[in-house]
Parts: sequence; structure tokens; C-alpha cells
Amino acid sequence: MLSATAVPQAAVPTQRRDLRTLPNPPAVPASGLLGLLSEMRDDPIGLFSRAHREHGDVVSMRMFNQHIVTIANPEHWQHVLVSHREQYAKRTRGYEKLKLFLGDGLVTSEGAHWRRQRRIAQPAFNRKRIATFAASMGAASLDMRAIWQQSAARGEERDIAADMMKLTLRIAGETLFSLNISDEAAEVGAALGVVLHAFDRITTAPVPFPERWPTAANRKMRKAIATLNKVVEDIIAQRRAADARGEASQEDLLGALMAARDEDTGEAMDDKQLRDEVMTMLLAGHETTANALAWTLHLLSTHPEIAQAVVAEIEANVAGEVPQLSELCKLPLLDQVMNESMRLFPPVWIIGRRAEQDDEIGGFLIKKGTYVYMPAYVLHRHPDNWREPERFDPSRFSAERVAERKEQGVHRFAFLPFSGGQRKCIGDQFARMETALALATLLPAVQLTPLAGRPVVPDPQLTLRPLGGLPMRLSERT
Repeated sequence: MLSATAVPQAAVPTQRRDLRTLPNPPAVPASGLLGLLSEMRDDPIGLFSRAHREHGDVVSMRMFNQHIVTIANPEHWQHVLVSHREQYAKRTRGYEKLKLFLGDGLVTSEGAHWRRQRRIAQPAFNRKRIATFAASMGAASLDMRAIWQQSAARGEERDIAADMMKLTLRIAGETLFSLNISDEAAEVGAALGVVLHAFDRITTAPVPFPERWPTAANRKMRKAIATLNKVVEDIIAQRRAADARGEASQEDLLGALMAARDEDTGEAMDDKQLRDEVMTMLLAGHETTANALAWTLHLLSTHPEIAQAVVAEIEANVAGEVPQLSELCKLPLLDQVMNESMRLFPPVWIIGRRAEQDDEIGGFLIKKGTYVYMPAYVLHRHPDNWREPERFDPSRFSAERVAERKEQGVHRFAFLPFSGGQRKCIGDQFARMETALALATLLPAVQLTPLAGRPVVPDPQLTLRPLGGLPMRLSERT
């Protein structure tokens, strides 16, 4: 990965100067018409890792007829996400294509619309409300635990990644809508898979052909989007009808969003805004948490001594099969494992912005219109901030080690699993609680063993999935 002795960056100037006198970032050599686009499609993680290892923290790459810049220094991340955020918009091809699926929800919207939606949605994610969802999360995890125990008794193999998708989709349905949408899980999961594949295709195409063209791939994509829209829109329509009949509103996230009002204008969300926010929470939320769970279970399965220590901690501090919220604070090792898993395999592995005016990052010129990519996968493995960055070491998130890094001056943006600044994920506490409850319920029940000859490879699409799933053998824990 990155080398602490990589190509030195130009010194940051001490006083303001004409930005056009600044050098361009060092470029990754690229030949041919497509430049590095083929490598970007085939192995983006390898490309970004190599680029920063060989060329430093601010690097330029040519993709067909466009130059992008990628940054891996936490100070530079803070520059883009916080201190100069108004100069960097989400007007990248990726976010524009993401709107095909998510509309103008919190992930894709900007400016006044985003601020209004955030104000309306924020109360739905306060700690008190999130705590009310613990019972649903625990019950769903307990049902999955029972399924795993049956498989373990027979020594069966299961795709753990697929199981985590089913689990988090059920939790999303119950917490968003007070409905168990497990019956729709296969249909929704298949549609989501089509959407993710389509997203990867349309964001890396050298020529972005219109999605309305009647190609086979576009028809398949539109059908998948229609499937997802129908699930969400039908539920919203049913809730509107129940409200019209005077029935009590459900104590779920949809009810909270429907009841919320903009504190400045008193306005509520209309059906389109509701659809966009619910789609964002349903799909983005359950997808990222499922991946976080899958990667954590993978890491623990390949480090059985750490898994055993986590199980011992759970058994010593959790009275029942499902932990109470008050018991989660007694599981520091589990929390460290979750953080270390998201460090190594951040579910949202990359984010992007577009420079709205000329700027300077790390002493280099960032030209107006440049796409600036921030690969969290590389940031989280930067050797200047992490000792032995490739190693799975949950203890690096112990209170003592965290304090040690702070004393050493390691930047707080060196670890950003939920992004940072004002665009930090609104559901971060929800996701952390869900992940902890699921792991504390599932881990003591069975032993997970990786299959021999089946390497686990990251699949960096919109999120970071395990390529081809995560097959494991289940056995009873001894």
C-alpha cells in the first residue's frame, strides 16, 4: 500500500499566490485512448492503491478524455469536506447517475434542498428514537441465529453475505415501515443487484450513452428501478390512506418523516420527497450495514482467536440471547472489532466531489471542473497514520491506542467510515447499534469457517461487497 517515503508533495505555500502558478498533481502514466479507464473498471482499488503508493497523496489520472484527482491525506479530506466544502459539489457523474435510483434524497441532494431535507429528517434519528428500534433489530437477529443453528447442526454451508442482506432488509422494513418485508427480500435483493451492476456500468463507460436508450441493459435497469419504486411507493400510499382514515401513525421512521415539519417554513415532505428519502434509507442503509456485517464476520472467521475473545466478552456481559442496549457499552472489544472491520473494508469505499472553482490541495493546482475522488479504502490504510495498516488488529481502537495516535498528531479524519463534516451519514448511530446487536446475537451461536480454495475478494461498486458472496461452513460452537 502507501509508502511513508512516497514521492514528496509540494510544500504548502505560506502566503496566497496565483493558483495558476501552482504545479499540477503528479500523474499516473497512462497510454492509449482510454488512459486508465480500463484499469478503473477492472480493479479500481488496485489502481488507487498503486497510484498513491508510487506518486504521493495528491495524484492525477487520465480517464479517456478527462483528468481526475484522487487524494489520500486526511488533512486534504478535511479541506474538501469541511473547510472548503462550498467549493466542492456533488456534481460528479456518479452522483448524477445515483439520482436515477435514489432521486434527490440526502445522499444526492445539495444546497438549500439538502439543508431543508436534513432539518426535517434529523429529529427522526435522535438517540431516543433510535433506541426504540433495538427490539426489532434483536428479534430479527434472533431469527437469523435460529436459522444458523439449524444449519450448524447439519454442518451446512451458507452465503453469509446473502444472509446479512436478508437480515438488514428485514430490519430496514420494520424500522422504516413497521412491516416485515422479508417476503419481498428476494425480489428487492435481485433488483438491487441489477441496480448496483448498472451503476458500475454507466459510471465507467467511456461514452455515457443515455439511459433512456432501449438497450437490453437499460431495459433491465429500468425494470429493477421500477420494482424498487413500487415497493416504496405502495407503502407510502398505504400509510397516506391510513392517515386519511384517522388511524394512529406508526412509531417508525416513515411516520416520523411524514409528521416532521421544516422548522423554518412549517412545510412537510411531499410524496416525491418521501419516496427519495425512504429509498435512500431502505437501499443505501441496509446495503452498507449488510456489507459491514459480512466483512466483520469474514475477518473474525479468519482470526478465530479474536472471534473467541469477542464471544467470551459477550457471554460474560450479556444475560440473554439478545443484548439489551445497556449491555452494549460492556462490549468494548466488539466495538473495536467493528471499527477495525470498517477501517479495512469501509462499506462506502470511495466518495467524490467536483471542484467548482480553481483551488489548491497539498500545494497543487486543482482546476475548476476537476473530479476529486477520495478513496476511504486507501485513506484507512495510509502508513503515516496506521502501523501495519494491512493487519487486522482491533486493539488499535482501544482507548489507549486512540489516545496514543492523538498524542502523535494523527488527524481525526484518518478514519471516516461514515464520511465527515456536515455531510456525515445521518444514520451512523442507527447502523452502529444494528451492527452491534446483530453480531452480539449471532457470534455466540455458531462457528464460521471459510471454505478452502475460495479467496474472498472485494467488489468495489457503489458499495464494497464481497465478490461472489461469502460462503462459509457453519458448525456448533464448542
